[in-house]
Amino acid sequence: MSPPPLEVPKGLHWFKPRTAPGYHELRDVDGHVVGTLRFLPAPAITWGFTDRRPARCEAGSSHWNLSIERKGLSGFFGASATVLIDDGRTGIMKAGAFFSTAVLSLTSGRRLRWKGSVFEGAPCTFVDDNGSPLVRINSGSFFTRVNGTVDVQPQAADMSEWPLLVILALYLRLLMNRVWD
Repeated sequence: MSPPPLEVPKGLHWFKPRTAPGYHELRDVDGHVVGTLRFLPAPAITWGFTDRRPARCEAGSSHWNLSIERKGLSGFFGASATVLIDDGRTGIMKAGAFFSTAVLSLTSGRRLRWKGSVFEGAPCTFVDDNGSPLVRINSGSFFTRVNGTVDVQPQAADMSEWPLLVILALYLRLLMNRVWD
């Protein structure tokens, strides 16, 4: 039997502290840190195509390692990529052109779709098979250091994976260059 899902805090938003490059905090309406996303150091010599953008993520007692895998010519030109969650042990996400669409397949058997937007100010959303929104990330503000606000819909609040979806939403927006790092 799986543990009950974490309660969804009110007023979720991704915040970028000034003192920590490559580090982002998921905060609630009261400013309490409820999750983090931290990019791991890149190798001394790297090339954009081979840079896996490894990140360590935490929310509550859960934690994940994220990385990108690009293969072939389509990967080289940004037409496809795979996001590995814990090297594929927790799940994989097959992404299309510039991470604007993707299918997330979790080892639990759940499959979700990512609908990213390349337009400024437009939200990006995880949806279920019926197209119902589960988690939406909206644009933030450079001036307040908020990378984006997050809406977790009631049907997603009952899912144990909602914290992972919130973290993946920021990770993908960073990869799409839709959020400043």
